[in-house]
Amino acid sequence: MGLPGAILEVNINQGVTIITATSVKPDPNQVLPPLPKKVKGKRYTKAEYRAAVVKYVKDMEAARQMPWGLRY
Repeated sequence: MGLPGAILEVNINQGVTIITATSVKPDPNQVLPPLPKKVKGKRYTKAEYRAAVVKYVKDMEAARQMPWGLRY
């Protein structure tokens, strides 16, 4: 549980009206979503990962499809 993105204070008209939360109480009836299943994958060493990234970048440069939008 937590408060991701909770707004606890609202300032309206540069301080003319300020609304502040004085307490936060969790809902005891809240149903939490199920945790996702673990994803199976391959473990890479740093050298293998670096080689895969270099290969990907070279492939994208050859195809002129840079993922970050650079065009030649």
